[in-house]
Amino acid sequence: MAIKGKQIIEVPERTSLTGEEYIPFQDRSINGRIKSSLLKGLKGDKGDRGEQGFPGSKGDKGEKGEPGINGKDGTTPVITANATISNTSGSPAVKVTKTGNHESPSFLFEFSGLKGEPGKQGTQGIPGVKGDKGEPGTNGKDGKTPAIEATATIANTTGAPSVKVTKSEKADSTSFSFAFSGLKGERGEQGAQGLKGDKGDIGTQGVPGKDGAKGEKGDKGDSGIMSSVLIEGATPTQSISPNKFYKFGSVTTLTITFSPETPNVLNEYMFQFTSGETATVLNMPDSVKWIGDHTIEPNKTYQVSIVNNLAVIGGAS
Repeated sequence: MAIKGKQIIEVPERTSLTGEEYIPFQDRSINGRIKSSLLKGLKGDKGDRGEQGFPGSKGDKGEKGEPGINGKDGTTPVITANATISNTSGSPAVKVTKTGNHESPSFLFEFSGLKGEPGKQGTQGIPGVKGDKGEPGTNGKDGKTPAIEATATIANTTGAPSVKVTKSEKADSTSFSFAFSGLKGERGEQGAQGLKGDKGDIGTQGVPGKDGAKGEKGDKGDSGIMSSVLIEGATPTQSISPNKFYKFGSVTTLTITFSPETPNVLNEYMFQFTSGETATVLNMPDSVKWIGDHTIEPNKTYQVSIVNNLAVIGGAS
């Protein structure tokens, strides 16, 4: 029977139908009722999928299964690796190559493009500020022009050419001694003996000649003392003769050529010059070879000796 004055939610809930219940309905503007037994067997359209339900509770742990069959004993692989880097620029990349087998694999890493592109040259820096002029130094003592002498000896020896330079100094003079050795060539091998010639006939003895007239008196010979020649100028060009000592002053450039040698005597070419604030430029024939260092420095006086195209030089401040 109907219960008046209560909403449906306030009446007791029924969990199953008997088929005798009446259910009200509304079809557009028509109201009516339908018996619940008529609803049995009617299948409606498939409804939308409902929201996923909450996860179920974790099930009980299953029983332990039987142990599996033992696997084969594994081997520890011997792994090798190598790497190369090419001298290239661009996009960095690496190529990996695997060789060998599972017991001894080998890996090759080939890197490229790791080199950066050359950077642009930076702009030139701003020139620094010119420094202040230094204070003038104190004047040095007046120097004395030294008297410079030179002597030379040549040993009659063979071997590697060499020269020993000995410098002797006194208060107002300086002397140099040049001792040459090893300038003599090695003795050549003896030639084969020539064939003995036939004995010539004995000639008849000639009549003794008369004494000749007394010859004229010859010219007076040199004194044997080495002469000294003074040459002036800052850039002289001079042909020098053997066995004379040439003295030049302070020169910026000095060009030397050689006069012909004197036969059958030792020919030594000697000269002296002063290198000023700027080192002197010395020019001599290409045939001249230097013994030892021949660097010319400023503010020094030098003496040069040439024998058989071998030159030595010595200088003093």
